[in-house]
Amino acid sequence: KFKFQYQYFQGDPEGLDRANLYLLEKARGSYVWWFGDDDIIINNGIKKVIKLVKEKPDISVIWANFAQNSLNKLACESDSRYFENLEDLLLTLGHKIGLLSTHILKREDGLKFINYGYKHINGFSFAPTAILFALIANNYKAYLLKGPYFVNVPSSLEDLKNMMEVKNGEYQNNAFTTYGVYYKEVIDSQKHVISIKGYIKIQKLIFNPVWKGIYVAWLGGWDNPKGKKMKML
Repeated sequence: KFKFQYQYFQGDPEGLDRANLYLLEKARGSYVWWFGDDDIIINNGIKKVIKLVKEKPDISVIWANFAQNSLNKLACESDSRYFENLEDLLLTLGHKIGLLSTHILKREDGLKFINYGYKHINGFSFAPTAILFALIANNYKAYLLKGPYFVNVPSSLEDLKNMMEVKNGEYQNNAFTTYGVYYKEVIDSQKHVISIKGYIKIQKLIFNPVWKGIYVAWLGGWDNPKGKKMKML
């Protein structure tokens, strides 16, 4: 029953990062909620986000909680609240922060820090995350919305395997670089506002699941991982 305005943009493909920043610049609304193609919004999700920004107009960044595959698997068990600072956000969310559809941004504030996004264009979705980190590091208010407000339904391992490029008889997977190295670069850009103790904990939250999930569980089932762990070290 609702009518929505929408617009298509066409051009040469330049990767998801640049597309997200382009959309931030082109958007006309007060807030931007990026959304992934493997995410499903649940009933009243948009309505509750709108209610929040009307009640708390001082919020610049919202992290919307999500569930993995079913509503019973919440990504974050914390109640709705303001994040104290960037360290609090990273220790609360760990590697889950990077999912694009969790990010809701006050557009005028995001544009002030869009240069951080352009510095971290690596083809994936950490350019918007870099903007969020810069905002929070500069004391703009960030809020955790308990939710969940959407379900993330990622591709199966078999689907991912079919999409992988095979070289020299092995599946090429750059996920460690994307979720590990690039993610670390984005965090390091605001490392000056994080304590040494907190930084060490944050790196464990990032690299431990990435290492186990990608180079032990995933690739271990696709090809012979012998020597890979030492190579990654």
